[in-house]
Amino acid sequence: MVNIQLGGLPEANIYGPPKQQSFLSGDDQNLPGLAERMSKAMDKGPGINNLAQSLTTFLQDDQNSVHQQLDRYTYQNTGGKWVEPDFSELEKHTVHAESELSFSLKTKSGDTITFNLHYEKGLGSTPRYAAVGYENVSVDYELDGRLSQSEKNELLALSDKINALANNYFATGELDLDSLDLGSLNEVAELSLSLDGGLTEITPPFALPNHDDVDYGLRLKFSDGPNARHIESVANGNKVTATLDKLGLVDGYDTERREAALAQYRQQLVDGVGRANGSEEDRKLLLAAFDALHGELEEPKPGLKLSEDEAAMLTSVADFRISYLSRVGMRNPEEGREEQSARFSLDFSQETEIHQYANGDLDIDQNQFWKLRGTYFKPAEGKSMVDFSSNDQNYRYYELQEQAASRTELERRNGVLVKADRSVELDAKLEQLVYKDNVLLEWNTITNQYSDKTNLLALYDDKFAEPEVAMLDDLILNMDAMYKYSDEKITENDPNKAPDYLRGEEPVVFANEAASVKA
Repeated sequence: MVNIQLGGLPEANIYGPPKQQSFLSGDDQNLPGLAERMSKAMDKGPGINNLAQSLTTFLQDDQNSVHQQLDRYTYQNTGGKWVEPDFSELEKHTVHAESELSFSLKTKSGDTITFNLHYEKGLGSTPRYAAVGYENVSVDYELDGRLSQSEKNELLALSDKINALANNYFATGELDLDSLDLGSLNEVAELSLSLDGGLTEITPPFALPNHDDVDYGLRLKFSDGPNARHIESVANGNKVTATLDKLGLVDGYDTERREAALAQYRQQLVDGVGRANGSEEDRKLLLAAFDALHGELEEPKPGLKLSEDEAAMLTSVADFRISYLSRVGMRNPEEGREEQSARFSLDFSQETEIHQYANGDLDIDQNQFWKLRGTYFKPAEGKSMVDFSSNDQNYRYYELQEQAASRTELERRNGVLVKADRSVELDAKLEQLVYKDNVLLEWNTITNQYSDKTNLLALYDDKFAEPEVAMLDDLILNMDAMYKYSDEKITENDPNKAPDYLRGEEPVVFANEAASVKA
């Protein structure tokens, strides 16, 4: 253990200006470069910007264990005789700023890494000094195991990305999960990352007004095993969970076909965020989780052998489930309307069931499920924005509900594909409400319903010249197409007969898997 006093104190001038004293404590090896970075981070103000780069340094230098802390105290020396100050009994009263990065990782070979940064600034007191300003920053690192060169190379690249993500978050409050490129990781079995804090306040300066309930920061968990890949994230109050079933990657896997299918799935997510009036932040986080889920995958294990025409009627995408719940972007504070808010939830999945019989017969049932629930505001006619802070109760309010499903059924008998049917259905409803001076003036309901069934065998014959990718348009759930050909009905309702939930007297429930993710 080392204790180093940084800067001196005069022996006289007992009524002089506030004095400053700093202490560095930690491992016996006392890494000078780290101490310098810690001191610079403190000098630049609250935050731990660029200290995350220490993870790269520790990996490059083959460090196994590092623990260092820098403490700085500012106090008024008013005693009659100066004595060496003792801050071991410091009692903290007020925390002005706090930032933290916590990271842990386990490789597929069993090696583990933990890396933690913590910064805190506040005001306290000791028995001798009534007011002591304190700052401390700490760095802790542990490696248990011996990294291979391929593991080290991958973790070095990942550490640079974590540093960039942390610096951007502590500077702007933005979280770009896609920058971590989790889907490209091959050596990582488990990963956990959390970021907390802001620039100068515990409630960051980038916080939205009137949203004290938002949990700002990042909570990320990622795991990649032989059978499944899983992601959970809470990013500035937005929650996403995603799971990929690697055993759902059936034979007939084709890279070009898979990429084309994933592109269509991604577009469905983008369009869904748009229909729910979600933000660019929502779109980025949702796509980042989806892309990380569908990163590099192994080839499917042999066992299930599909013919070319059978494989052409499946997506070449491993089964997955993704759920998203946005934070509340806006809430109506008016009494009786408190439950009106802007947020949305989305669930999207692909599930495949396979039954293979001893005689070679085969049944495959591949399903896609979609569920979207969104509520949002738009300005009243003649206005540019909704401004509840000025008690403005002239606005339009929307509630969207969508449920859609697609089912592909294949049957092979005596080595011949005898059945290939696909059915789709859509059930959607949009409530449109117009308020003036807090009175419901208009209430319209738009419903869209659609169902269809297709013989894929006949369709396959028509597209036989290039079936691999061409068939995807007929296999992937296409919300735009279903809306286009749906039976649309517009009902102008009597506002005086609106149910309680449209009058804001009952809560709107958003329930999906992402809602259960703990911050």
